[in-house]
Amino acid sequence: MKFTRRHDLDPLTRIDIVRHVWINQGIYGKMTQIAQDYHISRTFLYQLSWAAKHHLEDLFSDPKRLVEPPDFRLEPWMLLLRLEGQCSIPSMSSIFKHFDYQPSSVGYLSESLRG
Repeated sequence: MKFTRRHDLDPLTRIDIVRHVWINQGIYGKMTQIAQDYHISRTFLYQLSWAAKHHLEDLFSDPKRLVEPPDFRLEPWMLLLRLEGQCSIPSMSSIFKHFDYQPSSVGYLSESLRG
């Protein structure tokens, strides 16, 4: 099967296709009719629809939701490593860096334990 890029389908035409898909969603035979009208496959039609939905979800999603707060606190770990394990601050820093815990700098850990 040979793939041919359709240069006549500019972004506005693709948006128009997706608009028609969303308006006529659930109507029997409409996806086939839209695909035939634009001379595209139904597979490509569904791919366009999925991509548009995916990008709109990203565009309109809550940006606060994209940054997840850590579900753990470093303070108990720092105290356990320092007091129970007699671990030095540079050793704690290297342990936290190994497990990608942030912040893991020696300065931050030293200041947190001091206060």
